[in-house]
Amino acid sequence: IFGACLWQMNKALDSPFKSVIKFAYLELLLRGETTTLPLFSDRVKCLVTYPEKLAGTEQDAMDLAEIDPYILLARDIIAFYTQEKSEQKRASLIQECMFLKTLEGFESQKNTKFGQTSHLKATMDMMQAWHLLPENFSHFLRFRNWKYKELIAFGAKVHDYLIETYKRLRWIFKSFGADTGLTITERDISILGRKLFTFYEQKADKIDYIRSVSRDLMAQEHITIHITKYEGVFYYYAFQGQLDHETVKSNVDSVIKREDNLVRLIVWLLVNGILAAKTQLHLTKNFLPIDLVDIQKLTELLIKTFPIIHFSRISPANLLKREKVLRALAIVNFEKEPVKGSKTLKSTMVTENSYGEYFIQGYTTPIQLKNAMRILLTQHYVSRWNNNLDIFIPAQDEQSYLKTLIER
Repeated sequence: IFGACLWQMNKALDSPFKSVIKFAYLELLLRGETTTLPLFSDRVKCLVTYPEKLAGTEQDAMDLAEIDPYILLARDIIAFYTQEKSEQKRASLIQECMFLKTLEGFESQKNTKFGQTSHLKATMDMMQAWHLLPENFSHFLRFRNWKYKELIAFGAKVHDYLIETYKRLRWIFKSFGADTGLTITERDISILGRKLFTFYEQKADKIDYIRSVSRDLMAQEHITIHITKYEGVFYYYAFQGQLDHETVKSNVDSVIKREDNLVRLIVWLLVNGILAAKTQLHLTKNFLPIDLVDIQKLTELLIKTFPIIHFSRISPANLLKREKVLRALAIVNFEKEPVKGSKTLKSTMVTENSYGEYFIQGYTTPIQLKNAMRILLTQHYVSRWNNNLDIFIPAQDEQSYLKTLIER
């Protein structure tokens, strides 16, 4: 059970909806009064092949076409949680996650033809008949149009449920006898634990992951970059939607994030799945030499260099070894400040390591950047010659000079 809990916690890092359902089912089993855990798969097989072996109430309860394992599972879980008033919120969360998982499943069906919404409607009718639809299901149907703050709030609620349930299950598990068999090894625990640290651990210069509902579902259709200056410092905002210099003022609730470094903001959006290849970027009127083309080209290169990480696909072998940098991208003089005759040269290095973590570091001189590139080469074999280091210099008058300065 402990291994199952850890595994579901890790699965939840990519998409938590199914993990919520399975975590809840684990709690249902462990709180049961039987000494052996019944297999849900046996019950499904009986429903399909030998319904006469089931209790009388279930034998004629449903048509063969209605036997959907996840819906059956959710029905049992919600019935379990609604036994006590204190558990009502959890029952509602199960319904919401079940519905979102259903929507996610239909959306992922690439071969679905236009007009086949009848499949979703049939599923919704079944869920409604079994009291599995969330009360505000119409709100969840518009999930793609949610404000960023709504997405984050719901994601936090889901992750809080997972962590709280994990703690409850750990307490229940401790009550088991010492002779209870364990099927998880120390190696498994190390691998799963490392993934959890990758997601939750905070480190210097690390791009933190947000506790989102699903990074694949966080992608925005439109993002507007807005630049302001306050007390001599430039601030960069990312807004949901397509806005201009005037409309941003009336859409403060659409702010995703504010940073004092534009590259860091873009990298953070990318790492958390908010900025994707399909996202259309917009830039409000400003007085900096940075233009929309610069941001778009940087974004394209970042997406090409750092594809979104799925934690379930990280190699277990890599997680058991010492971390190493896999690839890097250097962004040089993105703000297009004069370079010739200046002692400073602003640059940024973005790196991804073998644990699935991203880091971003800033430098102010050519020597600092070259030293960082030298360390990447000598310690991690990351270089342009190994095709795992790229350098981005936005179009500017001194672009050729910058290339020569870095390469010599």
